[in-house]
Amino acid sequence: MALKGNASTASSSRMAFQILLWALCARVSVDAYADVPLRQMSHAVATQTGPEPFTEVTTLEGHTMSWVLDVVFNPNGGLLASGSLDWRVKVWATSTWTEVTTHWHTGYVNSVAFNPDGGLLASGSLDKTVKVVATSTWTEVTTLREHTSFVTSVAFNPDGGLLASGSADNTVKVFATSTWTEVTTLTEHTGGVRSVAFNPDGGLLASGGADRTVKVVATSTWTEVTMLTQLSELDSVAFNPDGGLNRQEAAAAADMPKIIGDAATDLWGPESSVSVYVVDASGLSVADPSVESCSEGAFQSSDMQHIMTIGIVEHWFIKPSDITPGPKSILGSGSFGIVVKGMLNHATEVAIKIPKTRFQSREESQLANEMRLFRHIRHSNIVLFHGATLMVINGGSPCLSLVLEWVDGGNFGEYMQQLRSNAVFEADGHAFAYKILLDVARGMTYLHKLTPVILHLDLKPANILVEKSVPPKGKITDFGLSRFARNSLPQPKVGTEKYMAPEVAHRKPYGPAADVFSFGRVIIWTITGELCPELISSTSSKGQQDACLFQTLDEVASSCLEGEPHMRPHFFQVYDRLTTPPPPTITTTKIVSPLTTTTRIVL
Repeated sequence: MALKGNASTASSSRMAFQILLWALCARVSVDAYADVPLRQMSHAVATQTGPEPFTEVTTLEGHTMSWVLDVVFNPNGGLLASGSLDWRVKVWATSTWTEVTTHWHTGYVNSVAFNPDGGLLASGSLDKTVKVVATSTWTEVTTLREHTSFVTSVAFNPDGGLLASGSADNTVKVFATSTWTEVTTLTEHTGGVRSVAFNPDGGLLASGGADRTVKVVATSTWTEVTMLTQLSELDSVAFNPDGGLNRQEAAAAADMPKIIGDAATDLWGPESSVSVYVVDASGLSVADPSVESCSEGAFQSSDMQHIMTIGIVEHWFIKPSDITPGPKSILGSGSFGIVVKGMLNHATEVAIKIPKTRFQSREESQLANEMRLFRHIRHSNIVLFHGATLMVINGGSPCLSLVLEWVDGGNFGEYMQQLRSNAVFEADGHAFAYKILLDVARGMTYLHKLTPVILHLDLKPANILVEKSVPPKGKITDFGLSRFARNSLPQPKVGTEKYMAPEVAHRKPYGPAADVFSFGRVIIWTITGELCPELISSTSSKGQQDACLFQTLDEVASSCLEGEPHMRPHFFQVYDRLTTPPPPTITTTKIVSPLTTTTRIVL
């Protein structure tokens, strides 16, 4: 069964030579008839009380002598693709119901799928291959031949960067659509895989089949996060589209796969409660009574429900009872919410970022984005993500809040202000600042080397924390505006105006070079206290060592601030240039630092 993008049309391919299409009536739940044979379904619907819910739009008879095994609409509903036992993939224009094209395999076509933007159509076949065609020209892009038995199911992830295929060889293979190379092979199943599906944000991949299990893996690590055991073999798995609560669907928690087959398990808790389940050695059990007792209304959106469920499954959701906020521990506040200091398990100091009780849509999306991104990031110059928990401000509703590494020190802006006001800047501040900039370049190099690349998009002094270690250490924080790099289309204007790259400010396509530009701005501010490059030459510097620092920073800043993104260096090149002078070395001569007693850094 497949639904057109506007939900006005449904199609079914159960044991039929034809494809029948109906106009849907909003009064009818299609799921109620999901397992009714095609001809019986038509009769059953026609006997419902009230206006007739279905009207046949057309019968497509292009396939010959064989059953249609799979049908799917493209994202905008303008095309319908079908795969059949006749070895063919056919594509139809829904405006006229005429055939657009036909593509051949050398075996039954078991599965068809469009990528999210509709530019690609993939098909899996009994001939052990996955074929991909470009819908703009209907020419073949690639044929993937890695499976050793027939391919039963294909699915693109939500951003189109990955293509998963399930096979009777008991494996799930994942391919990068940018290169069509194999990313991973999942071998957890002991029987043929019949269905694969990504969750709405692409963080999970589910598969089910002949071994009577649904396996769910995290796409960040390709490790299994849970397994659901059924009473019989499975034909299909799917995720709830919005991750919300729907008691009419059999599902494991708010974002676990919906099981469509001979058996399904309803795991929902009592009315008006959210029961969260995890799999352990003893089977399914309630994860946390404090979570179970939260009413559905306590969560501000389905996105929050979705994220919380993922956190429990992937073991980064922290029970509220494990967090102890400190008295009078508010570290800061802003338009987003507040940050408080606390203890994790009575042993580890943490900073807790709590959003305001009343969410604004932009604030909510920022927190959701930060949660997803932090799962992928581990670096000494980036604030560590411990997990997330539920916190309450002023007796309000529980809010999903970030639990972050506690950094003993202020942000870079405060640090530099205190250096200057304490007259330490001329003595040692240049070396301190240089070290922190070097740390930031190192952390950003890491982010830009990840696959896919992670952009920060709001790099500025306030989002760089300075740890009072010896020597001081810079740590990048606040990933609320971050995203995986997408260069192909114009994107929203994000970040802080003063540090924003011109392509971002003008809402043009942007990529890693936008972060490089922001770093150039940070360098200018560090040296001059302003955002005026012309002040560098007039800024006071004493001695040959400081002159060397100024020259290096001036050169790096100039290259970072190039107007054209392609003219700017990559962050690894910035880091290499900053390390061209001998890195700072530590002596034991103590001086007075604005934040603590530290040792002198000498070049």
